[in-house]
Amino acid sequence: MSTRAPLTSLTLVLALSLSLPGTLIAQPTVEDDGTFVMDHANVVSAADETNLERWLIELEQKTGAQLKVLTVSTTDGEDIFSFSQRTAQAWALGGEKEDDGALIVLAVKDRNVRIQTGYGIEPILPDSWCGTQSRDVAQRYFRDGLYSAGLTELSLRAANRIAQAKGVTLAGVPAPRQNDNQDGAAIIAILLLAFALLILITYLNNRRNGGRPGGRRRGSDWWVVPTSTWSGGGGSFGGGGFGGSFGGGGGFGGGGGGASW
Repeated sequence: MSTRAPLTSLTLVLALSLSLPGTLIAQPTVEDDGTFVMDHANVVSAADETNLERWLIELEQKTGAQLKVLTVSTTDGEDIFSFSQRTAQAWALGGEKEDDGALIVLAVKDRNVRIQTGYGIEPILPDSWCGTQSRDVAQRYFRDGLYSAGLTELSLRAANRIAQAKGVTLAGVPAPRQNDNQDGAAIIAILLLAFALLILITYLNNRRNGGRPGGRRRGSDWWVVPTSTWSGGGGSFGGGGFGGSFGGGGGFGGGGGGASW
């Protein structure tokens, strides 16, 4: 029996395996060294790293929630969502029962940042909040190369929000430069403005059709919003990140949000 056919098949299998996307091949995981700030990209100043380490330790001691910061030069072609989720899952942040952990990942050369959240912390750090804060910090700091200051600011926003939700105060932790309430007020204002414009457009459209055969008369049901306006694919505020699960059990199921610049 000729061995040419089995060898040919083996060659094809090897070639196919080498051509598989990187996501299907086991990726190395960054090890958790037990600290709260792991600056593999060397962009965090010594003073900021010391302060962050102290604040995040206090956060865990007072609330039980774990918030860690990781910087890398690049994720080597792996998307930031997959890298962050895989790393946070491997580190088991927040414990297996509570799952109240979060990981802030900054990939400097890739120009990406993401806050990855565990199931237990998602109500406090929802996807929209993570996306909004990531984009704001990226625009204010990261695009200008201010990585240390930006990571400190983003970490402070998350830490203060967790502490407030848990009813505790972190000693010596400065307030973030941007108040979370400003984001909520801005979103509400945008929604109200959009609704007002929708009513105005509907009213003007009905007035225009009032004199046509079969059209509505002026003043009749001008306020009725067409149902088609609310159907179809709508956009969303905030960003970035999905709360769905990519596997059973607890841990990190894909919640969070991020930004690029």
